[in-house]
Amino acid sequence: MKISAQKSSIIFLVGVVVFLAINFIASSIISSVHGGRHTQSEIIASIFIQVSLLAVFFIFTKVGKSKLPYSFKFDVNPTRNKNNLIIILLTPVIALFSLLAFYGPTLGFELLLQSMGYSPPPTLEMNTAAEMVLGVLLIVVFAAVCEEFFIRGGLMSGLHNKYGAKYAVIVTAFAFSLMHMNPSQTVFQFGLGIVIGILVIRTMSILPAILLHAFSNSYALIIYNTSIAQGLENFILGDRTWLVVLTFITLSLVFGAGLFFLFKYLFKSKPETIKIETDDKTDISKKVFSEPPNVTPAKDGTTFITKEKFHQKPSVASSESGADRLIFYAGIAICGFMWLISLLMGFGMFG
Repeated sequence: MKISAQKSSIIFLVGVVVFLAINFIASSIISSVHGGRHTQSEIIASIFIQVSLLAVFFIFTKVGKSKLPYSFKFDVNPTRNKNNLIIILLTPVIALFSLLAFYGPTLGFELLLQSMGYSPPPTLEMNTAAEMVLGVLLIVVFAAVCEEFFIRGGLMSGLHNKYGAKYAVIVTAFAFSLMHMNPSQTVFQFGLGIVIGILVIRTMSILPAILLHAFSNSYALIIYNTSIAQGLENFILGDRTWLVVLTFITLSLVFGAGLFFLFKYLFKSKPETIKIETDDKTDISKKVFSEPPNVTPAKDGTTFITKEKFHQKPSVASSESGADRLIFYAGIAICGFMWLISLLMGFGMFG
């Protein structure tokens, strides 16, 4: 059975509640045991939270045997899918372009908050080898895998089925940015969510998105744990404000345009046409697709099916009720409330 928008919204809401519940319990235990913050324990707790999100996704998709529109596989055999191989090879480049394209707006928003007295939440200080290994596993592996299955697989798939690709990509990116509950990173996470959503929609697979997410997190990890971060900070806090603004505007425009044209190249619209011998009694839709595709009958009794167009524009399930929106809005409201709490804490309103 095709996953519905209502089930996707339930997955999102339950995942958000589980995320907050485990985070609260883990924070209370760590504080009572260690008398404050403890990096290694916090990383382990975060890994457990990520695995819990993955568990929520699989439990709810297994119930009722919900069928996702996206595959967990990705054929990169160059003799069959040359374009897929190119996408995989260019994933590090796409991640880098995304980072450079969205870093300017992200920095601008963060500086605006700081000018009003906002202090971003403290980052995890990974000082020991064990903390570094656990941190890399959390940020590069668990966050990429679990969040992509949960957000793109669990939430976006049902919204895609009912409302179409554009709505699903934008709304899911918004949910993705709010769920992290880090105001200073909201702009970047929204932009990255858009890029990842497009990649999933156009490849109909979650695996390239996991790779893109992993590379993006890897770059962030490298920047914030090397001298690159200090160099950027010195440049930003220098006395040449005009140069900083011009630099990041240029980076955003150049790499934003590069990202746009790269996607135009990778996803050229070349619908795959399948020729099938049919007669008047053959139901083509049941043989090839779960729903009626775009078909073009020919005079000689054959039928041509445009497969790619069908995947890009899923049909809207008009029979579904509007309950999915209420459930989804409940999840967004919780994330938005916690995002606001984080923002107010940054302004020092909660001590």
